[in-house]
Amino acid sequence: MTIDLAWATAESIATSLDTARSGLDETAGSAPSAIDAGEATALVTALVARVGESAAGLSEGLGAASSKVRTAAGSFLDVDHGVQQGFQVGGP
Repeated sequence: MTIDLAWATAESIATSLDTARSGLDETAGSAPSAIDAGEATALVTALVARVGESAAGLSEGLGAASSKVRTAAGSFLDVDHGVQQGFQVGGP
């Protein structure tokens, strides 16, 4: 198995995840402060609360994924650099 990952590609992936997280976080204040759904008010309020909780979890996950992409790319680059150094030491 071969993995070919350029730093620019990894950074683009991480930036896309960060952008998605930012867009999601910007909607945080848009949830209604009061809900009037008649007899279904309690149900709709619970649903809105659950959507908010899910969005917070998704935001956290996007941040973690972005960080992991950057960490993994850094690890790949460190290994590549070490291999490159090994070849240079054994060179002419």
